[in-house]
Amino acid sequence: MRAMQLLLLLPFFLFSAFLQAATYSLPAQTSSLPGNCSYASGQISCSGNLVFRNNEVVNITQALTIVISGDLSFGNNFRVNTSGSASNLQIRISGNVNPRNGAIIRANLTVGGSFNSANNLDIRGNLTTGGNLNLGNNSVVTGNITTNSANISNNAIINGNLVATNVSLSNNSRVNGNVNATGAFNSSGTVTGYVNAPCGKNQACGGAIAGLQCDENNNVGPCTGGTTPISHYRILHNAQGYLCAASSVTIQACSTNTCSSLSTTPATLNLSTNLGTLSDSSLSFTGSTTITLKVDSISTEGQQATLSASGASPNAPVSCWSGAQASSCKIAFNTVGLTVSSVPNQIAQQGFSTAINVGLASGGTCETNLDGQNLEVALQCVNPGSCRQDMFLQGNPLSSAGSPSNYVTTTLEFNSAGQATIPAGFLRYDDAGQVRLLVRNENGESLGQSNLFVVRPAQLQLQSTLGASPVAGAPFDLTVQALGALGNATPNYQSSNAQVRLVKTNPVAGRGIQGTLTLGNQTNVTQDSGSASYQNFSTQPVFSSGQVQLNSRYSEVGNLEIAFRDADYLQSGALTSNTLALGRFRPAYFDITHNSPTLANQCSVFTYVGQPFGFATPVEITFRPLNAQGQQIQNYIDSLNRLAFPGTLQADDIVFGDLSSYPQMPDVAEGTLSQIQTEPLPIWSLQGSTVTYNKTNVVATPFDALVRLTFDDLILKDSDGVCYQTSYPGACQDFSVDMGGARMRYARAMLQDTYGPETAPLPLPMEIQYLNTGGEWVRNTDDNCTPYNATNLSLSATGSGTVTSGKPLSQNLGFMLNPTPSQGQVPVTWTVPQYLRFDWDTSNASLENPQATVSFGLYRGNDRIINWREVQ
Repeated sequence: MRAMQLLLLLPFFLFSAFLQAATYSLPAQTSSLPGNCSYASGQISCSGNLVFRNNEVVNITQALTIVISGDLSFGNNFRVNTSGSASNLQIRISGNVNPRNGAIIRANLTVGGSFNSANNLDIRGNLTTGGNLNLGNNSVVTGNITTNSANISNNAIINGNLVATNVSLSNNSRVNGNVNATGAFNSSGTVTGYVNAPCGKNQACGGAIAGLQCDENNNVGPCTGGTTPISHYRILHNAQGYLCAASSVTIQACSTNTCSSLSTTPATLNLSTNLGTLSDSSLSFTGSTTITLKVDSISTEGQQATLSASGASPNAPVSCWSGAQASSCKIAFNTVGLTVSSVPNQIAQQGFSTAINVGLASGGTCETNLDGQNLEVALQCVNPGSCRQDMFLQGNPLSSAGSPSNYVTTTLEFNSAGQATIPAGFLRYDDAGQVRLLVRNENGESLGQSNLFVVRPAQLQLQSTLGASPVAGAPFDLTVQALGALGNATPNYQSSNAQVRLVKTNPVAGRGIQGTLTLGNQTNVTQDSGSASYQNFSTQPVFSSGQVQLNSRYSEVGNLEIAFRDADYLQSGALTSNTLALGRFRPAYFDITHNSPTLANQCSVFTYVGQPFGFATPVEITFRPLNAQGQQIQNYIDSLNRLAFPGTLQADDIVFGDLSSYPQMPDVAEGTLSQIQTEPLPIWSLQGSTVTYNKTNVVATPFDALVRLTFDDLILKDSDGVCYQTSYPGACQDFSVDMGGARMRYARAMLQDTYGPETAPLPLPMEIQYLNTGGEWVRNTDDNCTPYNATNLSLSATGSGTVTSGKPLSQNLGFMLNPTPSQGQVPVTWTVPQYLRFDWDTSNASLENPQATVSFGLYRGNDRIINWREVQ
């Protein structure tokens, strides 16, 4: 029976082995791929289809391109280059791709046909298809997608941009980027960027869209963001036209109901007339455009030409205006008109620079009797579309309720030839913008208009709110104001092409880094004076009443110069501001770090209590200057480094504190501070400091020295008052460094009583002891450092040297008392340093030098007798 079971299972095992998933390492195993593939020069070429089974794995060992002339198919859980980067693998498929569930691919894919995936696909790379894309449920593509029609299923995520003809986003699908669609866009999902699609202008595109919606640039490329929508179109025309000259017609795309500003959205519009000929009827423009209507003949005086508009894109209402009044889109043509000589660009708040000639239009049919009639004048504001300041005649404001667009009567008269001259300086306009001069006779039947010209501000004035000692990274305001010749604001001014020039003047060229100046939502980088150029604003600043205020901050310390310019105001040339010096900027505060200093043992592995000791590794503190944003400053160098280290320290400049178990505070010698580095960061080093644990009659077992050095905030401050702080703004703080590394022993020097004949040198035993951790006095066998000298004894003796293991190496190398002519007991005292003294008399009054009693002349016996004893 068991044999029968084995026979039945054998085919199953054989079949399972046959289906075992393969792993391919490329390019080495190119020939093993499930297709007809070959490798050469970094490229694997496969003719026909390439088909992988479930769970198969493809790894690459170098950057590769795989080219498949047919289809690519693979089973569930297929894996490609999972431990690599998509930039190292390019896969190009001429046919279709049909992924199954759970595939993971790290590559950039280019597919000639369609891409139809099952669920849970994970692609890390860009995907381009010539056909359609169907992305299954719960799939993720981390890269950009370019395809024909994209159908993104439920819960699928695209972490990149999507470009397609048609786009469909299902429930809970998401595009974490932008969408460009030239056809239909239908969404129940989410787009975190912009959508540029036909639905983007005047319809609801569906789903959630966090960015802009637009329908521009043939739905290729981003929504401009800076463009303004079109509220309505205005057709500006004269109420009266003349056969002698073409009648000017201006079409404006207004961004507001009052047409106070023009839209920056490109527009198209078709214009037609029932009378005469238009110079252009299919109009493509941004903001405004001007054409002419020429009527060569009329059946009756005052015959009307009616203007009609159609096909506006973007779609918006169209209205007609004559002067400042809405009109019926009709121009009444007569046979008489006025011509106006060319008017050059002018300066606001300054009399017009040249004389202007007004007269009858040429042609025999244009003669009329204007002799003695007063000339009437007005201004037509084209960009922007409304005038805000008075026009002045001979220095006097017009009595026209402040609107230059209303005709006013001048003192100038037409002569018998139908000519009138406006002298230089007679007219003055106090605002800025693109305008034209309108003229007529007092009876109103003869009208004319000048060319378009620009009235420019006289200057751009740049000012700041910086104080005397500005802080790097702290906010301040820069104001740019457009002023006329009289120094008054020109409210209609808007910059055409704003630029800024930043020059780093300190540190000098070649020193430090280029700091960044943030202006509103834009960051510009300084340049050295020899190479500084004007940098464009990515988004034009919006002026209000002739000025703009930019919230600003500068990242670095030092000085800079700033200048603002409008590179080409309404195509009339550049307007440049004054050059404004900013700074000197200083740091907001210092962050201070320290090295890992250690205390030095005076002898090998220990130091005696009461013995001065210094540093094995000196204390070094590094000043890291920061701006108000907490960013490190790089330019705190040269004259901008205002730190002045104090040199020899005063008593409280550095406070030494004891953190050990010893009950007495140490004595210190504070030493000096030296500046050992100025760049890239200032570093100070503490030199010559010593610490001494005060030795008293209270004994102590061995302990580890632990000293805290606290630098007073007053010495951690530069001449600008910049100091050590943990945050900004805040108060100046002390800075502490903890140090250990020395093992302290409470010790004493000891003499032993001795005796011997007065006729020979007598050894005087001595040793160095310390109180061990068990509270016992033991010889300090680690002491190979303590010197001794017989000159420090109170009796005549010889011997000097350094102890070995806490005592002289032998008696003869230690103290030897000189022979004496007398016998008896004599006290001897050894004068030792404070740290080797001890409370020998237990009086607790003071620490004493070690003492001993020497007995001279005692009977020493017979050298021939080894031993004797008394018997009875």
